[in-house]
Amino acid sequence: MYIGLSSGLQTHSSPGKDNLIGTRLDGVPTISYSTPDNPPNDPGPRFLCPALPDSPGSTVTLDADQARHASRVLRLSEGSAVQLIDGKGRIAQATLTGDDPRSTQCVIHAIKTAPAPRPVIELATAIPKGPRGDAMVNDLAQLGVDRLIPLQTQRSVVRPRPTKLQRFAKAAAEAAKQSGRAWFLQVEETAALTDVLACDAGLKLIADPYAEPICDLPDRLDSVSTARIVVGPEGGLTDEELAQARDAGFVPWRYSPNVLRIETAAAAAVAILRSHA
Repeated sequence: MYIGLSSGLQTHSSPGKDNLIGTRLDGVPTISYSTPDNPPNDPGPRFLCPALPDSPGSTVTLDADQARHASRVLRLSEGSAVQLIDGKGRIAQATLTGDDPRSTQCVIHAIKTAPAPRPVIELATAIPKGPRGDAMVNDLAQLGVDRLIPLQTQRSVVRPRPTKLQRFAKAAAEAAKQSGRAWFLQVEETAALTDVLACDAGLKLIADPYAEPICDLPDRLDSVSTARIVVGPEGGLTDEELAQARDAGFVPWRYSPNVLRIETAAAAAVAILRSHA
């Protein structure tokens, strides 16, 4: 299972629909509409709505955090164009119908689903200490990780508690909102290395600063639907663990001439994989 966010939304039916115009923002399909006060191609700021209704014409109520951000931080007013994202690929174009920071409502004009990213990138990584873990999750969500699996190994120092995993999920959602990502990073429960290695991913990689680069990485990515990368703790994986990974079909991969911190190694690996996907 993965660590998710609660809904915090109410839906109501109301008539009305504006003229639709297809557009794109930051590589993500979006929808805009044209009115005198809202020019086309300006979809507006994004807000998290985990439970979007199925049809245009509905009204949704933003949760307290999103409503406060809309009214007090962005200073949006009635009639402002906004985007609503549910983290599962759906993007709605909407208009604010009120600016009460305690109960901000939006009327939806159109809903579209963005294609899921391919390949799916799964990252099993040790978690660094303190705020470095939160910063790492923020970066990974922006870079395009689909699943984050906190990894426990013989030399792991941090085992995140459920409250920290919930915090990671919230940080990932906020990073997705900021970066325009339609599909949210899923934060999984902590897993042992043996469980992480038992997978059927089409491409299995394990970060190893003493291995060789993989020159045909783009070709390997083209032929798979899922790629899993393992990043160990700063003390490194033991020889026994590396042998277990190789026996499970994981390919040792060096992608930097230097020995990297956990969060740097994780972000670099994902950036390279996503850039070649």
